[in-house]
Parts: sequence; C-alpha cells; structure tokens
Amino acid sequence: MKNKFNELQKAIISLGRISEKELENISNDIDKIIEYKIEDERTISHIFDAILSIVFVEDDKKREVFHKLSNYCRGFDKELADDYDKILEEDLTDDYDEEIDNKIEYEKIVWYEEGMKQLTSKDRNYLEQKRELKKFFVGVKNQTKQIPKLNSLKTDELSNNKLYSDLCYLAIKFFKEVMTEEDFKDLKYELDRLKKYGETVIKDMFEYYTDKFKI
Repeated sequence: MKNKFNELQKAIISLGRISEKELENISNDIDKIIEYKIEDERTISHIFDAILSIVFVEDDKKREVFHKLSNYCRGFDKELADDYDKILEEDLTDDYDEEIDNKIEYEKIVWYEEGMKQLTSKDRNYLEQKRELKKFFVGVKNQTKQIPKLNSLKTDELSNNKLYSDLCYLAIKFFKEVMTEEDFKDLKYELDRLKKYGETVIKDMFEYYTDKFKI
C-alpha cells in the first residue's frame, strides 16, 4: 500500500512539472501574439482553452498567464475576454488542485502548513529585507528556550503560540533558501520526508542563520 502511495506521489510531482512547463510555453506564445498584434478570435479562443485545460499548477500562476491574454484581448474584443474570465473563475472555484492534494495527503504536516501560510503572508513581506530578517531571527532565537517537537504540534497550539508560528515560518524560509526551487515545490507531496525534517529542522535552521548573519 505504501509503495503504491509513493508511486502516486511521484506521478503527481511529474505531472506538476510537465504542467508548469506547458503553462510556461503558452505564456511565451501569448507574448508573441501580443508582439505581432494577432487578433483572430479563433486563435485567441484556442489559447484560452489550452490554459483552462492545464491542471496540477498553482491557481495564481494559471490566473497570471490567463489574465495576460484576457487583458490583451479586452483591447479589441471585450465580450470574449469577459466570457473567458468568468469561465476561469468558475474553474478555479472548483479548487481542483486542493481536491487532488486531499486525496494524496491523507494527513497534514501541521508545522509545514503553518510555515507555508506564514511565508506567503503579506504581513511577512518586510522580512525579505536582510536586516529585518536578521532582527526577526535574533528575536525568535532569544525567545526559544526549548526547541519544540514540530511533528507533535497541533493546529490549536500554533494558533495560540506566536513563537511556534514564527519558528515554522523560519523553518520554511530556511528550506526555500537552501533547496532548489523544484525540490522546495515537491516538499508538500513528501510526507515522510517532512516528518524526518521536522525532527531536526529548527536546530539546522538556527545553525544556518547564525552562520549567515555571523551572530
């Protein structure tokens, strides 16, 4: 059973990579359409349909490419652009990617989910500045008297403990800095790997940033 699950994980990861490449190719095609001012309705509709058919990509990436075309299309055929924008939103409302994730991930890694939520939060944007991140890291490290067991944390513990939430953020931030982009994206499908990381990632993260900031 576990082997079949692992095979399914690998298949989903592979499909995700293929879909992202396909979306990138379509985005390049749209650039050419805009450059050469192509306004043929059949061609534009074909590209819209091609984007809609792609699965296993993040909604924001799909929306970004789609709107690049719809914004161009709106300049000469507003009705067509509006119609396809509506179709896109209906498609994304179905939240197909989330359904796939739920089928694959029969259990959630709470600290990973919290860290990803914090990493993508606009409230954390200021931490993209090295000086602010260093100040934040030092504060969190000084507050941490005992390293928590991440794999044992529950959702309500993270909701009621800012320090734990900050540690999860730094753990994911650490992953993003030391991993390749592809490896980082694949993490969400690899539960066993995340559990293993959960045992040591805070210690590893402290060592990494202490060395990076020369503290």
